[in-house]
Amino acid sequence: MMMNKKVLILTGLFLALSVFVVFSLFSSPKGTLVFNAKDYYLPYTVKFPGQVTIELPCTETECSSDLEIGDYNFYIEKEGYYVQEGSATVTKGETAYFDVELEVVPGLTESAGGIDESVFEKCYGDIIACGNSEFSMSVDEETGYMALWQGDIRRATFTKGMEESLVFVNGDTAIVYDTAEGDAYLVDFEADSRDFAFKVADLVGLSFLNNGEYLAQTSGGIFWVKSDKNEPLYFGRDLNSVAYGIDGKIYFIGEATDTAGELVAAEGVFVGSYDGINYYVVTDGLEIDPESAVMGSDEDGVYVKDGEKEYEILGPSF
Repeated sequence: MMMNKKVLILTGLFLALSVFVVFSLFSSPKGTLVFNAKDYYLPYTVKFPGQVTIELPCTETECSSDLEIGDYNFYIEKEGYYVQEGSATVTKGETAYFDVELEVVPGLTESAGGIDESVFEKCYGDIIACGNSEFSMSVDEETGYMALWQGDIRRATFTKGMEESLVFVNGDTAIVYDTAEGDAYLVDFEADSRDFAFKVADLVGLSFLNNGEYLAQTSGGIFWVKSDKNEPLYFGRDLNSVAYGIDGKIYFIGEATDTAGELVAAEGVFVGSYDGINYYVVTDGLEIDPESAVMGSDEDGVYVKDGEKEYEILGPSF
């Protein structure tokens, strides 16, 4: 009886070992493919084309699948985004990684709320136009020269000119503009410095960009003021009708009949962008009034307001 029990145990072990050996011989070796994505790309779908397309739905920032070893081509889909194509090699017992980086299909979507109204209410005029009484330009009684004052604090002294001037303040800096000469000086309060910034005629409004550049509204139009040149822009009625995105492009509202509209293939009213070299159409055929609509931007996006309606521009690399 004891012998029969031992035989049964040995037989069972032999069969289990046999099944394991057969499975190991005939099953395909596998590896793991992991897709890494930011939260805002979720959810998305990975598709592996073939005789039968395999779909992998992904709802987590790390989305993995165990696959047979080999080379794989795939594409990633999400509504409102361009398809991203990719490839990866899966090796036995190893993990391969692929970064999901989807690009938004350009467009304009009506906002359901949540846009900070202050982005549409920026004042681009000088301290008088913007009602900023904290700053002033007046003669320094000690030196006899014109000086920029913040209350009783002297921020900068100008040894010539500035009898007629405009002051544009942005945080801890200011541009002091000599209206007679057309010279603009950058005053840095923290560094306690004053440096020549640019020269432009008939300045009436100024937008400080985040890279030491400016958008200057003049009687002759808007200029993109850079370190080496003042580039005229062929769009925008004033600084409220354009916006600077953190992707480094200037966004604007235009019409197909405008000068800018003639540089692109647009229909009707459109939102365009300009990177300093090329003009692009973000979306066209819009039902907004280009004469009254305003634009604004922040670190999250670029926006349009037309009357009571507010829109968010889709497409910038924010």
